[in-house]
Amino acid sequence: PGVSNLAAGYSYWAPPQECIIEAQKLLSENCMELHRYGACLGLPELRDMLELKLEKENGILGREIMVTAGANMAFVNVAMCLCNPGDTAILFTPYYFSHRVTLELHGITPMYVECDDNLIPSAQNLLEALQDAKERGVNVKMVTIVTPGNPSGSVIPHQTLQDLIKVCTDHSVWLVSDETYEYFTYDGAVHKSPHASNGVVNIFSLSKSYGLAGWRVGYVAYPPALHDVMLKAQDTLVTNCPIISQKVAIAALKVGSSWVRDKVTTLLSAREAIYEAIEPLNPVKSKGAFYYMIKIPSVLDEIETIGLLAQKYNLLFTPGSAFGMPGYLRVAFGAVSPEESEEVGMRMMKGMSEMVRAGLRLTFDLQSSIPLASGREGNWGLLDGEEKLIAKESSEINRLRSAEGNEIAIEEDD
Repeated sequence: PGVSNLAAGYSYWAPPQECIIEAQKLLSENCMELHRYGACLGLPELRDMLELKLEKENGILGREIMVTAGANMAFVNVAMCLCNPGDTAILFTPYYFSHRVTLELHGITPMYVECDDNLIPSAQNLLEALQDAKERGVNVKMVTIVTPGNPSGSVIPHQTLQDLIKVCTDHSVWLVSDETYEYFTYDGAVHKSPHASNGVVNIFSLSKSYGLAGWRVGYVAYPPALHDVMLKAQDTLVTNCPIISQKVAIAALKVGSSWVRDKVTTLLSAREAIYEAIEPLNPVKSKGAFYYMIKIPSVLDEIETIGLLAQKYNLLFTPGSAFGMPGYLRVAFGAVSPEESEEVGMRMMKGMSEMVRAGLRLTFDLQSSIPLASGREGNWGLLDGEEKLIAKESSEINRLRSAEGNEIAIEEDD
C-alpha cells in the first residue's frame, strides 16, 4: 500500500466496458465454445477484423495473421520458426529483456548492437555489425526492433525504418518488429509499421492499449511462406489463444482505436511530472510508449539504489542491466493515473535529489581516500562524464519546487 510501481509495464486503465459486458454475457450463458479447442490461427471473426485494422492503420497487406497468447507468445513462435539453435539474432541495446530470454531458451545467440544517442536503432551500426558477422562466419538470422520502444520509449522514424529494412534485405536477414505500443506516441511523433514484400514480421498486442494485459491477446502478421512452421509452433505450444479472450478482443476492436488514443492522452500529466523530476539527470525525453531511462551516479549500485528509493520514497524501478544498460533505471509511468501524477512527481523529485546526494557523498569519500585526488589536494578530475549533472544538481541540492510553485527545504543528512 502506498507504493508507486514505476517498474511495471502496464497501463492504469481497465478494458472498455463493452469488454466486461461481453465476458459476463458469455460466462452467464455458459457458452460451450469457450470450453473447446479453437482454430490455431484464431477465431475467423477476430482475424478478419485484424486484417482490416492492419490494412487501414498500418498499411500491411497480404499477410497471414495469427492470434497469440500475448505479444511475447508471438515472439516465441517467430524466433522458433526463423532460427535454429546455434544461429545468431540481433537485439538493439537497450533491448526488451523477454526477447533476450526467448533467444536464450531456444539456444539462439544474442548479438547486441548499440542504438544512437537518442536510443533509436541505427541502420549504420546494424550494417557494420552484419558485415563484421559475415567476416567472422556468424550466421545471423534475424534482427529485432521495438517501436515505440521498451525500454527506450523511442519512436523509430519512417526513413530509419526504410534504412533498416534495406540493410536486412541486403544481408538476407529477417526484420522482426514488436509494435506493442503503436498507439502510445507524444509530441507529434508518428508510429509507422515497417513492411516489405518479404522478410518482415510485425507483432502487436491488445495488452497495453485496451487494458487487456491479463487476458493475453496478441497477434502477428507474417509472410505466407511461414504459414506451415508458424502453425506447427502455435499448435504445439498453446494450441490457441483462449476463446473467451478472443471474444473480448473482438469487443475491444469494435470500440476502436480512438478509445485507446483518448486514454493515452491521460498519461500526459504523469509523463510531464516524472520528466520534471528527472530532467536534472539529462535523460532522453522519449516520444513513445511510457518509459524513461535515467542514469544513476556511476559510484552507486543499481540494486541498492532501487532499494533506497523503495524504502524512503515508496518508488519501484527496474534496473537498467535487465535491458543491457547497466548503470541506469527504467521508469514506467503507464500505471500512474492522472490523479496520482502530481504526488508521484513530487516523490520522484525528492528521490532523485537523494540519489544524487548519495552519489556525491560516496564520490567525495572515494576521491578523498586517494592520494593527490582529494579536494584538499586540488585535483578532482572528471567524474565519468557526470560533471554537468553533478554541477547542476549541487546548485539545487537544497531546493525542490512544491506543487504550488513555492520552494521547500530538503534537510541535509547529518
